[in-house]
Amino acid sequence: MPTTEDDATDSVVIVLEPRRRIELNELTDSFAGLSTFYDNNFGSDKSQKLIVSDLKTKCIYLELIPYSIILGGLITTAANAMTVADFVRRFCSALKAFADVPDNSHPGALSADVTMADAAALSEFIKPMVGEKSAELKISHARFERRDGERSTVVEYTFNQGQIDRAFKNIEAQSLASPMTLLEPPTFKASVRAEERENVFLSIEAASRKEGKTKGRTVDKAVVSSISEKALPIYFPDTLKYLKHQIITGEVNPFNTAFVVDVIVRFADGEPKEYILTRIREAIPYEAAEPRV
Repeated sequence: MPTTEDDATDSVVIVLEPRRRIELNELTDSFAGLSTFYDNNFGSDKSQKLIVSDLKTKCIYLELIPYSIILGGLITTAANAMTVADFVRRFCSALKAFADVPDNSHPGALSADVTMADAAALSEFIKPMVGEKSAELKISHARFERRDGERSTVVEYTFNQGQIDRAFKNIEAQSLASPMTLLEPPTFKASVRAEERENVFLSIEAASRKEGKTKGRTVDKAVVSSISEKALPIYFPDTLKYLKHQIITGEVNPFNTAFVVDVIVRFADGEPKEYILTRIREAIPYEAAEPRV
């Protein structure tokens, strides 16, 4: 996938140090718990998947990146960074809710933002480290800047053996105390989502003559008035880069034309943030165009 010097990739980095050899089925069950937690909280956006981008030895080092699946291809967009931030915050806050509750505390004292399904997934994930001397878990939001090749840590959470054991014990105790009504439904909602919109009018506000980008900083901006009056960044999947060329070098002036298009709209905290162009249906001079929804 082509990148530019302005590109940055945000990822979830997880380091498990169980201090012992782990059977394969234990490890796969642990990762399944992690995947379940992600699906419980972010699975509503079917176009976005958590992909393993790196594995390392000596400890269990796992790097995960949310990719958007656009027309069968994997791309990252500016909104993926928010998914990483939300996932790390949500996961660590849930684990901390169980780890920080004192022993023998009443189960009802736990956070009402953690569901039974989340608790079960957390329990499965940390299980290989429970009861292991000097076990440690680190979860961080990392950012890799391609322009200088540097990786920075946005935020990192560390859980020691005592916290891991206490979290596992508290989840089990609360499950036994009230297995069906463990906690209230969470008030948390994933801040990033994607929606497909077909047959909408798009007008070009700004565009360079360079090839369209899949992500990162771009001067290409467009307005889809049925979605937002603001000019938002517009991106082009790798397999559809020709659409940018079609807009810029076509027979019509792109700045005096309404394009009837299909787009994927990326939202963050309920607000549209960017468009991914997937199809141009028609080009209509402004005087002939009528609003579409």
